[in-house]
Amino acid sequence: MKDRLIEPGTSYVETAALGCPVEQSSIVFSAGTTAGANSRAKALKSTRQLAEQLTSCTQIFLAVLREIFDESAYARFLNQRQWVSSRAAYAAFRQECDAAKARRPRCC
Repeated sequence: MKDRLIEPGTSYVETAALGCPVEQSSIVFSAGTTAGANSRAKALKSTRQLAEQLTSCTQIFLAVLREIFDESAYARFLNQRQWVSSRAAYAAFRQECDAAKARRPRCC
């Protein structure tokens, strides 16, 4: 009997009669592992993945809004000139943006 392989999820305890192993249920309760704990662990993992995806989507959405409302362009403008944000810096930024828009050819 000892040569027989024990399949995962099953375990043997003591013997009912000499040489006759008694098989537990296929759900192993040893070391705190139960079917309920496994399903909770899977649910927790999927919840964490969902939270990570939601965070990623939120970051992308905010980056898009910054581009739409010129916040990213203003940050690049400040970095290029090594300026700090101020009224004068924003006025120079707006003046440069307006000049760039005026130079663009219009169609129709």
